[in-house]
Formats: sequence, C-alpha cells, structure tokens
Amino acid sequence: MSDLFWLELNGKKYNKRQLIEGSLISKASTEFERSTLSFSHDWLTGRKEFTLTTSGSTGKPKLI
Repeated sequence: MSDLFWLELNGKKYNKRQLIEGSLISKASTEFERSTLSFSHDWLTGRKEFTLTTSGSTGKPKLI
C-alpha cells in the first residue's frame, strides 16, 4: 500500500494500513476521533452505504 495516503486527525497521522486494520478506533481519545476513524475504516474496507444525520440547524436532525 502506498505511503502517500494518510489521514491527519488532531495532530496524529494514520496511514492507510492502520485505517483499514481498524484497531486504532478503540484507542481514540475523543468521540470525534472515534467516529472519524470508524468512518474511514468503513469507507476503505468497501462499505457501500452510510447513514448520517443532518445538523438540525433548521429543525429536528434527520437521518440521510
């Protein structure tokens, strides 16, 4: 795998292998880090569908 692909999150760099492995998700220090690492893992391992929530800035948040 290419070393050219990496994700920088809160000052920490994660390479593609680490993101695909997914073992770092449980070591994340914040919920934002956990959700970002989990999403990256799912994306890179071929998940086809994602359910996200709108911000709710104009009403009740909705699933999309």
